[in-house]
Amino acid sequence: MPLELSEPEPGATGQEEQVATREALTAALATVPRDHLACLLLRVYSGFSYEEIGAMLGIPIATARTRAFRARLALANALRASEEST
Repeated sequence: MPLELSEPEPGATGQEEQVATREALTAALATVPRDHLACLLLRVYSGFSYEEIGAMLGIPIATARTRAFRARLALANALRASEEST
């Protein structure tokens, strides 16, 4: 299931700023390795436990946790770099 972002409210923070935020998030998500992103999305977006993620992906529980952590870290770093460049 793809991640869907809700439509922004025009006028709340300015449509241009919302477009820039969406573009920054999309670019940041593209930098995260797919196997890491899968673990993060299964955990955060779908609400599965690390045990369930490990079973679904055929990986140890510790690997599922590590990949989700590294995905969070990569997203934070990419968003921070994007914010600093603007």
